Amino acid sequence: YWAIQGLGQPIRFLLEYLGLKYTDKQYTKYEDWAKDKAELGFDFPNLPYLIVGDEKITESSAIIQYLPILANQPKLLGENEKDKVKLNTLAGVIGDIRSELGAISYGQYPDRAAFEARREKGFQDKILPKLQQLEKFLGDKEYLLGYITYIDFIFFYILDVLLQLDGSKFENLKGLKAYHERFRNIPAIKAYLDAGKMP
Repeated sequence: YWAIQGLGQPIRFLLEYLGLKYTDKQYTKYEDWAKDKAELGFDFPNLPYLIVGDEKITESSAIIQYLPILANQPKLLGENEKDKVKLNTLAGVIGDIRSELGAISYGQYPDRAAFEARREKGFQDKILPKLQQLEKFLGDKEYLLGYITYIDFIFFYILDVLLQLDGSKFENLKGLKAYHERFRNIPAIKAYLDAGKMP
């Protein structure tokens, strides 16, 4: 992936959680990626990508769902068919938050005040309503479905970014703050974060 967090970070978290050994190749120059893009033989060249033996996978959603199969932990993909549908629903809801967060983060602003105004509007109009729904859905469960799944790795990262942007927005989202703290303290995740390995 690029030498940023972005779409690659939930995948990195899941790799750490699963204890899978991996090489985190990070591109800093487009020409390096262009060369690999032409030579590595992907069906659908894109970043991030995962190569495991003869398997060559692109698209972040495909990679994060492939890793539990690779690690023989299919429960991370949902215990049953109904839960798999719930995970697809959650992926859509969390994806809406991520899209708005991306629009805010990668927008062009004349000054800091303009950025902060756009961030406030985006949070109030689009992000907060989804977070409130997710807080209600989470309830008193430990994870979104009551047990950990690949969606939790995506959601944790989104919450982590939002909390860094403005933690005060979570004063009335105590369930999500507790969820974030609980996830952060999973031993493998805590060790990774404390080691300062994130791009």
